[in-house]
Amino acid sequence: MPRGVRVCVAAWGALLLVWGLLIPPLQGNDEAAHVDMAVLLTHHAAWPDPGQRTIDQPLVTAAGSGYGVTAVRPGDVAVRALPWRVPLGTHEQASPIPDQQAQQPPTWYAVLAPVVWLGEQTGLSVGHLDLLLRLLGILCALPLPVLCWAAARRLLAMTGQPAAWAPLAAAVPLLVGGAARCLATVTNDTPLLLASAGCVLLLLLRYAASGARRHGVEAGLACGACVLLKGVAFALVPVVGVVGLLAVPVLSRRTRLTGAALATGAAVLASAPWWLRNLIELGTPQPRGLTAVQAAGSFAAGGPRLSLASAANTFTYDLGATLWNGQTPQWGQDITLIATLLGGIVVLSALLASRRHLRPVVVALAPAVSVVLFTAREALWHWQHYGGVSAAQGRYLLVGLAGAAPLSRSACTGSRAGPGCRRPG
Repeated sequence: MPRGVRVCVAAWGALLLVWGLLIPPLQGNDEAAHVDMAVLLTHHAAWPDPGQRTIDQPLVTAAGSGYGVTAVRPGDVAVRALPWRVPLGTHEQASPIPDQQAQQPPTWYAVLAPVVWLGEQTGLSVGHLDLLLRLLGILCALPLPVLCWAAARRLLAMTGQPAAWAPLAAAVPLLVGGAARCLATVTNDTPLLLASAGCVLLLLLRYAASGARRHGVEAGLACGACVLLKGVAFALVPVVGVVGLLAVPVLSRRTRLTGAALATGAAVLASAPWWLRNLIELGTPQPRGLTAVQAAGSFAAGGPRLSLASAANTFTYDLGATLWNGQTPQWGQDITLIATLLGGIVVLSALLASRRHLRPVVVALAPAVSVVLFTAREALWHWQHYGGVSAAQGRYLLVGLAGAAPLSRSACTGSRAGPGCRRPG
C-alpha cells in the first residue's frame, strides 16, 4: 500500500475520532433511533413492524431539546450535560416518539447489540454507551480510503491512465468533510457507505472489465447483501444488471443478457432474507418507516409547488450539511445545489466526450444514481399520499465517493489517450 494511502487512512481515522468526540451524544442523524434499535435487540430476538416501536424514554430524555436535529448549539450546556447523567434504561420504558428505524434490516443493529448489553451490565450512562457505539462505527468506517484507492486503481486501468494517480482517491473522504461528521455518529449509513462505495464498486469494476459470469454473480451477491444493511440499498439490486448490459466488454447480445440476468438473480437471492420476511409479514418487500396515521401527522398539506420546494430544501439542506460540516443557511443550500448540478454536468460532458470513458462512467455512477432515483421515488410517494416530502436526503450521494476522484481525473484528461489506449477518431 502506498505511503500516501496510509497517511490518508491515519488522517481519516483522526478526523472521525475528533467528530465522534465533539458532536454531543445522540445528536447525529436519527442517532437516538439507531441506538434504540440496538437496545431492542439486547432484549428481543423478534424485529418489530414499522409503527410498533417507540424510542426508549431514557434515550429521548438524554437527547433533550436537541432530539431530532443534526447539531446542538455550543452554548446549549444543559442539553450537552444530559446524556452523561441519564442511566441506560430498559425496553419497558417507552416514549411516545415512534422509531421509524424499524423499517431497516436488523443486521447492523445486531452488530451493535453486544456493546449495548455490555453497557447495561456495567451501568453505563446513555452518553458513555453512545460513545462506545460511535467508536465501533469509526473502526468499521476506517478502511474507506483504502477501498477508494483500490477502486481507483481498477477504474484508471479501464481508462488506460497511470495508476500513480490512484492514491489521490484515498483523500476523497477527507475532502468531503461531512462524510466524517456523519459516520462518526451511530448510523446505519456506515455499513452501507462502506459496502456500496467500496466493496460493491470493486466487484462491479471487475465485472465490467472481464464480463465473466462468475464475476457478475459475485457482484450481484455483494449488491444484494447491501440490502441486509439498509433498506435504501434495494436501489443497488438492479445496478449489477445495468452494468452487465451496458458496461461489460463487447459481447453478443445473448451473452450479455444471460450474464446480466444471472448477476441480477444473485442480487435478488442475496437480499431474500429481508424482502421475503417483509412480503410474508407485511405484504411489501420494503416497508416505510411510519404508519399512515403517524406519517399523515408529520406532513403539512400543500400543493405541488410547495412540495417540490420542500423536496429541494430537504435535499440541499442535508447535502449542504454533509459538505459544510453543519447546519447550512439558505444561501449555502442554494450554492450547494447549483454547484452540484453544474459540477455533475461538466464532469459528465467531459467524460462522455470520449467513448472509451463510457464504461467506467456507468460503473462508477450507477450506485449513486440508482440510490438517488430510489429516494426520489419515495419522496414522490409521500407527496402523493400525505401532501409532504420525506426521504430526499442529500447525504445519499456519499455512496459515490469511491468513484469521485478517478472520474474527475478522467474528466481532466479529456480525450487524451493513456497507455494502451488509442485516441478516439
